[in-house]
Amino acid sequence: MTTFASRSATSAAGGSAAAARPSASSSTSTSEEDRRGRVLVVDDEAPITELLSTALRYMGYEVTTARTGSAALESASRTPPDLVVLDVMLPDIDGFEVCRRLREDGDFVPVIFLTARDAEDDRVTGFIRGGDDYVTKPFSLEELTLRIAALLRRTRAVGAAGGASETQRLKYRDLEMDEDRHQVWRRSRGSTVTDRVPTAALPAAQCGAGPFEAADPRPRLAVRLQRRR
Repeated sequence: MTTFASRSATSAAGGSAAAARPSASSSTSTSEEDRRGRVLVVDDEAPITELLSTALRYMGYEVTTARTGSAALESASRTPPDLVVLDVMLPDIDGFEVCRRLREDGDFVPVIFLTARDAEDDRVTGFIRGGDDYVTKPFSLEELTLRIAALLRRTRAVGAAGGASETQRLKYRDLEMDEDRHQVWRRSRGSTVTDRVPTAALPAAQCGAGPFEAADPRPRLAVRLQRRR
């Protein structure tokens, strides 16, 4: 399992309160909207879940925790969160599979992977499986909470835009591409969304097909750049 190298048991008990407590300037600059939301924290290491939960509750979030992938899926189904902080190495099913199942079920809740797996292949897998952000351990508590607030802000902004964001998507057959978010949706029968991947991860055959190529050449360029690395 992963280790939280930057926190000792003593700091988790005594120092976490100071780490979780935002400064006066940051608390005044954080809007009421930023502090609202339900966050599901999934990690099998108690010190991490306790530290992060304490900080988020102090900031005004409602927090639910889970120690396994199965428990996370059950919790998300029972009480849908606004955002999920998800470890990858869990005792039963890993975080990548948890995220994939959420997306397969049509649940596009924002997911931030929080893991010690820092290889590039792991990062790419996280985004391909549907993750929205990827943070490695050991991590900065302040940075993670800011990422959570920023992602929730963007999610609310997209939701508020409503139909406007739909009209900005390029559509071709069973594919939809959102240029702003650099993501592609593939639809199966009916209108159920079954997959979502970053545009850079698409095969060249898909990126260069029909209207996509004519409308915007950037997806093909992204694939070429990726292959040259």
